[in-house]
Parts: sequence; structure tokens; C-alpha cells
Amino acid sequence: RWTFGGAALFALVAGLGILTKTTAIVLLPVAGLAWILTPATNRRNSALAVALILPLLIAGPWLIRNLQLYGDPFALRVFNEAFVGSAQKSQIQGDGGAFAYWIHWVGWWTIRSIIGVFGYMDIWLNERGTPFSEGPNALYRVLFLAGNLAALAAAGVWRRPGLPEEARRFARIGFGFAGCVLVLFLLFNNRYFQAQGRYMLPAIAPLAATFVAGLGALLRGRWALAGAIVGAVLLGPTL
Repeated sequence: RWTFGGAALFALVAGLGILTKTTAIVLLPVAGLAWILTPATNRRNSALAVALILPLLIAGPWLIRNLQLYGDPFALRVFNEAFVGSAQKSQIQGDGGAFAYWIHWVGWWTIRSIIGVFGYMDIWLNERGTPFSEGPNALYRVLFLAGNLAALAAAGVWRRPGLPEEARRFARIGFGFAGCVLVLFLLFNNRYFQAQGRYMLPAIAPLAATFVAGLGALLRGRWALAGAIVGAVLLGPTL
């Protein structure tokens, strides 16, 4: 249900988020998605206007300052100049082509980073080779497969007959938000090689909710067993 107070609270959080890190602007299209998914009887045009306009007014002074100082509101030009020493897509891709870059490098590195890579991306659980090569990548492969099974099971949960519509809307908004974060991540890696799972951290809530829902479905609600499995996965590599 869209209310003026709820929209104002969202706008405050989104505006402060944009001040903190400009990629928080993805919250605005997510608000639009939430509006589309809300039944027409629960919508208020004034609330939507507050949710979309007030964040820009909150962040406006800083964006105007960037425009005056750097020539664009998000300071992208000066960021690119400062980031010039980082690995570029063209350097990593080399002769391997786009497939090798997006699958072997961006995809495989990011998957392993989300599962567990420590230090400055230099302490691996058992890192070797590509996702298709032989080598001691068994732990990453098993956990990646388990994550995918949980995601498939979660999709089944959210399609169950009788599930409250609010739960379905929560899932759709969460997936929409995660999709926006993923698009920004892919755009960034289309220029710079930054295959690090930390860039997906803004979407940690929908990703975690998906994993929990799927794990609960696979284990038929035996949450003690689920906790033991997750604990073993998290603590196992430290032993």
C-alpha cells in the first residue's frame, strides 16, 4: 500500500544512499517496479512522485557541486581518469575473445568470490584453472551447484498455489533490484576487469532470501539440519 509517509521514508533512504554511493540510484527504478506490481487500488500518484523526486532533491546539492567541479553530476570522467591504472577488459580479454572473458574470467572469478575468496583476492579455497578444466576446484563447483539447486527450489516455492501475493511481490521486487545491481556490475566489467563478489553485496537481501527459501524447500523445513549444513560449509574451510 503506497502512503505518503512510506514514500517519504523510502525517499530519505534512497537520497542518503545516493549521497553515500551514486550506484544507489538503482533504487529509483526499483520503486517504479514496486509501483507497477502494486494493485491499482493501493496506489497514490503523489506517493510515487515523492519516492522518485525527493531522493534527487536530497542528493541534488552534491550532484550540482559535481557538475560544477567535474562537468557531470556523477563525476564519471574524473573517476575514469583516476581508475586508469586498473585492469582493463581489453587487457584481460586478449586473444581469448568475449566468451573466455565473460565466462572464464568475469563469471568464474565472481562466482568463486561470492562463495569465498579472501585477502586481496589472493587467498582461495582451492583455486586452479577455468570452470571447465580439471584441477582442485571441487569445493567451488559443489557449492555453486548447491546454490543453483537452492535457487531452483526457491522458484518452486514462490510459484506454489496459495502463497500470499505479498510474498510473490516481495520476490519480484527483490529479483528486480538484484537485476539492476547485476546490470551495473556487467557494465562496469565491460570496461574494467573487476570480477569481485563484493559488487553484488547491495543485492545480498534478495540473494539470501532465495537461498533460505530454497534450502528450506529442499530439506522440507528441517531448519536444524539446514543450520548444520550451512555451518559446516562456512566453518569447514577454516579447519
